[in-house]
Amino acid sequence: MAAFQRIWLFGHFDSDAVPSLENLAVGLLIATAVGVAVGMLLGLLPILSDAVLPTVEFLRAVPGVALLPAALLLLGIGPEMKISLIAYGTVWPVLLNTVDGVRVSIQWPSRSERAIVTST
Repeated sequence: MAAFQRIWLFGHFDSDAVPSLENLAVGLLIATAVGVAVGMLLGLLPILSDAVLPTVEFLRAVPGVALLPAALLLLGIGPEMKISLIAYGTVWPVLLNTVDGVRVSIQWPSRSERAIVTST
C-alpha cells in the first residue's frame, strides 16, 4: 500500500494528473457528441453518406500527431489544443460505429418481417 501511495498519490497529483484527466474527459465528451450527431445524419441519409464518407475516411487516416504542428500554431499550447487533438483522435470510432449502427437498425425490421413471412 505504501508503494501505491508513493507511486500514484504523489504530492503533485492535483497539478499534474487532474488537468490531463479533465482534458481527456472533455475531449471524449466532444467526440461522443459530434460522433453520435454526425453518425446519425450519415446513417439516416445515404446520399449524404455517399458524398461525405470518402472525406471522412481520408481524415480518419491522418494521425493526430501529424496535426500537432498545425494545432500548435492555430490553438497554442493550452488545453484547447490538447482537447481538440483528443477529440480528433477519438471521434472516428464513435462516428463510424454510429453510422453502422443506424444502418443496421434501419434494415433490421425488414429482415425480421421477411423471416416471419417466410416461416408462416
